[in-house]
Amino acid sequence: MILAAIGSTPLPKMAADALARSRFPKLLLDVGYAFLFALSVLFLVNESFNPFIYYRF
Repeated sequence: MILAAIGSTPLPKMAADALARSRFPKLLLDVGYAFLFALSVLFLVNESFNPFIYYRF
């Protein structure tokens, strides 16, 4: 409820406008994309490991 009350005010739009005028969103977006890429690679590597393949040798 508190988040909905804050979201219904002009504060989110003012915050978004203030962030759009600075270089911070570009940097934050780049860091976010790098983090998501690394996280997806970690999940792919984790899912591809199968210890049972080594028991045959």
